[in-house]
Amino acid sequence: MMQPVVVDDGRTMLVHCADPAPIIGDRHLLGQMLVNLIENVLRHTPPGTQIAIGVATTGKTATLSVSDTGPGIPADQRKLALRRFGRLDASRHEHGHGLGLPLIEAIVRLHRGTIVLEDASPGLRVVIALPRG
Repeated sequence: MMQPVVVDDGRTMLVHCADPAPIIGDRHLLGQMLVNLIENVLRHTPPGTQIAIGVATTGKTATLSVSDTGPGIPADQRKLALRRFGRLDASRHEHGHGLGLPLIEAIVRLHRGTIVLEDASPGLRVVIALPRG
């Protein structure tokens, strides 16, 4: 459902399909989490950015990764990006309240998962691991 929004915003999105990765959780919150991840990329990257979404399973874990080719977040600022109202200096001139990634992180915690921000060289990779159902 986000593909038209991504294209209209001048970016491309690739979805890497995998085998089904059933998890137990709130369908609406998990859907909102994914929408927020994509909206975050659109808000903080320039046109021409590529977005890659992948799902993988290993043992009792389902892993969602969302990568982009934008400017990324420096390693020393990633913890701040996950804090409520933790806006980075580079985004202070933009609209918003610094709640995007913290909301995503709260949904992940509610589902007993983990979230890690990584360097995508270039860009940012958000890796979310959730227990499988």
